Amino acid sequence: MFFRNLALTGLTLAGTIAPIATLSSIAAPTPETNAPILLADGHSERTITVVVDEGTSVPAERVEAKYNFRSSYFGNDIVPLEVAPIEAVVRPVLERAGIPTSAVEIYKVPNGDYGYHEIAVTIALPASHTAIGNANDAMGEASNLVSDATLSMDGVRLGVSSCDALETTARREMLSAAEARATILADEMGVTLGELVSVHDSYQSMRPFGAAHCLESSGELPPTTLENFYGAWTAYSPTASLEVTLSAALEATFLTE
Repeated sequence: MFFRNLALTGLTLAGTIAPIATLSSIAAPTPETNAPILLADGHSERTITVVVDEGTSVPAERVEAKYNFRSSYFGNDIVPLEVAPIEAVVRPVLERAGIPTSAVEIYKVPNGDYGYHEIAVTIALPASHTAIGNANDAMGEASNLVSDATLSMDGVRLGVSSCDALETTARREMLSAAEARATILADEMGVTLGELVSVHDSYQSMRPFGAAHCLESSGELPPTTLENFYGAWTAYSPTASLEVTLSAALEATFLTE
């Protein structure tokens, strides 16, 4: 598996194909044919090499939303927030909104912007804007009942369980795109595209960067750590597609006839 917890730029939707065609080298036209000869390193035959960049997307299966309560005090008057008072308010409100208490985690953030003056609330949800909107409304209601603290939404994480299938689909689509691009170039050159002789994977990543994950065997998103705590969340938009995209590039070389 070539990706796991890879690092998305906000909620990213389906990727684009940006193929770049390259010729290994072009010799000067021969006096006899006045046609270019393509020379490939390691090949006696003429070849065409293309680089294809493509993304394959699937709908997210799970979403985790993260909210932060931060102390309203500043300067020397900052008072540490405690979990218990906030939990006593938040959990009943979320339960009334139909969100089970088992889907909610409330904890201190030791390395937050305000040190120990920050309490995080993470909520596991079905992957739908309706579910996220419901959680947002409930958290807004809860924030009105918490004094001396302000609430913000840090973002969401997306999870899929079909990571192997996503990888396979992406590679097949990239090879198909590479062949299509190389066929066009072969037609322009007046030659016939032959067999694929080499493939090189240039890079691969999942988007949204850092916030797209393969679900663990339990069907849950992997736990965050202090190392990736901030990079694991992407900004939420109610108009964005809740999709996970595998973006990759490969270089493919074809013989010509």
